[in-house]
Amino acid sequence: MTAAKKAPAHKGNRHLLKHRANGYRHHNADAWHQAPTPAERREEQLLEELRELGYCVAVSCLICGHALTSPRSVAAMIGPTCRAKAVDK
Repeated sequence: MTAAKKAPAHKGNRHLLKHRANGYRHHNADAWHQAPTPAERREEQLLEELRELGYCVAVSCLICGHALTSPRSVAAMIGPTCRAKAVDK
């Protein structure tokens, strides 16, 4: 007779899914989504107008000062070369 295989352990925080009333709560993805504020909507509108005129958002890398235009680099405020060097250290 062969032994039954166990299911893999759940990844993540199980305690977040517990509910006091019935043991579990319904997961709603929109529960954590917040509507944009008027300032955020205005910022997005201005950025769209600038894109239409041919401009792009650029920030300086915090490490070397190089201009960054990639959305990922702009969000992190560090360029891919400096990011790679930081990981290697």
